[in-house]
Amino acid sequence: MSLEDSDRQFLGDIQIPDSQNDGIQALMTPHLAKGRELQKRGLLREAIEEYAKEHERPIRSHIDADIVQGSYWFEGRAYRALGEIEKAIVALQKSNELLKLYGVGASPHEDLAEIFILQGRFDEAIGVCREYLDETPAWSIQQLLNKAIKLKEEARNQEDQTN
Repeated sequence: MSLEDSDRQFLGDIQIPDSQNDGIQALMTPHLAKGRELQKRGLLREAIEEYAKEHERPIRSHIDADIVQGSYWFEGRAYRALGEIEKAIVALQKSNELLKLYGVGASPHEDLAEIFILQGRFDEAIGVCREYLDETPAWSIQQLLNKAIKLKEEARNQEDQTN
């Protein structure tokens, strides 16, 4: 058993006060934490490299799942900031798959819906929003859903007028 696995097993067996949880989380997620710091400083390519190092982490616990899922979510946001939208979508969709599979992590739904709306992919944006709203009510997602429906209707009306 590696030292990291041994530490993970030890930490998984004890109750950790919330006040200390952030420090321990940083120890267990060195690449994710470093990537977030790099991203805050605008070093997006370097951040993406760090996030990718977490993708290969074996998922043995909810902590591991949260870390891997988060690495894809942050990677998607970094790609989006770089304007590499297709790579952003791939990373955010992987993040969403892991969220569905393990039930932990950050929701990529808002990011995906915003991207799909900007690309005119209204049905996909609507689907992403409805998927999220089926589980959790959220004003921001509801607003995106309304926007996607409205823009889809406007696009359909424009198309009807040109035909």
